[in-house]
Amino acid sequence: MPDSPVENRQPPDYPHEMETRVAILEHSTAELKFEIREVKAMVRDLATEMREGFRAISAKFDATDKAIADLRVDNQTLRTELRTEIQSVRTELRTEVQTVRTELQTGLYSNLKWTVGTILGFGTLGIAIIGLLIKFH
Repeated sequence: MPDSPVENRQPPDYPHEMETRVAILEHSTAELKFEIREVKAMVRDLATEMREGFRAISAKFDATDKAIADLRVDNQTLRTELRTEIQSVRTELRTEVQTVRTELQTGLYSNLKWTVGTILGFGTLGIAIIGLLIKFH
């Protein structure tokens, strides 16, 4: 690496040149201090923006968590209502099936009575006719 120009410079010959160098260094130092303050302010602003962004993200996560919890509650409520409705429909169906069975059994017994009565009636009529035929024959 080549020697830096600062190391190769000779000490100033005149006091006036020394004062100029000091003034230049003081000015450069003041500029650097100003730039450092600007950078610190930028860093503070960026940190503030980041904190605000993190707060916004956190708020969105909280809102999302609440929405998910609300959906779970709604889902559970719907399931409970659905179970209740299913149970109600099952009860109604059982009642209807029992009513239909009763009606079918009543109809069956009625048809059996009619059929047996008809058979007995025709049988009695047939016996009476045979009896008459035998009597008049």
